[in-house]
Amino acid sequence: MKPHALHLLLALPLAACHSNAPAPLERMGPEPTEQHRWLMQLVGDWEAEVPISAEMQVPAEDGSVSTSARAEEHVRAHGDYFVVSDGTYDFGASRMASVMTLGFDPRREVFVGTWIDTAQPHMWVYEGGLDEAGKVLSLEAFGPSFEDPAVNALYRDAIELVDADHKILTSSLRGPDGSWIEFMRTEFVRVR
Repeated sequence: MKPHALHLLLALPLAACHSNAPAPLERMGPEPTEQHRWLMQLVGDWEAEVPISAEMQVPAEDGSVSTSARAEEHVRAHGDYFVVSDGTYDFGASRMASVMTLGFDPRREVFVGTWIDTAQPHMWVYEGGLDEAGKVLSLEAFGPSFEDPAVNALYRDAIELVDADHKILTSSLRGPDGSWIEFMRTEFVRVR
C-alpha cells in the first residue's frame, strides 16, 4: 500500500467522527440583556472560609460545634441567559452541597432563581434586582422560619461584586420590625 493511501484510510474514521459531531447550541431567543451579561461575571471557581452564626450552628454527633465552614463554588453559564452554581460547604463533621440557578426575566424586569441544598427539603425561589450602582444583586425568597419551620419568613441573599476576583454573599432574615438581620456572610475569592 502506498504511504499516501494509508494516511487516507487512517483519516477516514476521524472525518466520520467530525461529521457526526453535534452542532453547537444556538440561541433561539432575543439578545441577552445587560442584566444577563451581569450574571456572566459570576462564572468561574470560587473559594471562601465561612464563619457560622450561632443560629446556624449544628452540633456534630460527638457534641462538637463548627464555627466556620470551607466553601467552594463552581459557577457555569447555561447558555446566554442563566448561570448555575454548584456549591459545597465543609463543616468538618458534615458537608452540604447546594445548587443555585440565576437568570433575568426581561418581560417582568426581575432577576429570578432557585436554591436547593442537601440540608433541607425546601426549594427557595428567588426574585430580585440590582442596586443603582450595579454592584449588588438582592434576591428575596420565602422559606421556613428559624423559630417555627411551619411558618414562612422572608429571607434575602445579596451578591456583591467587589471586583472581578472578589464577591460577598450575605444572607439575611427580615425581622418583625421590617429590618434585615444578617446571619451569614461569605467572602469569596476567585481561584479560576
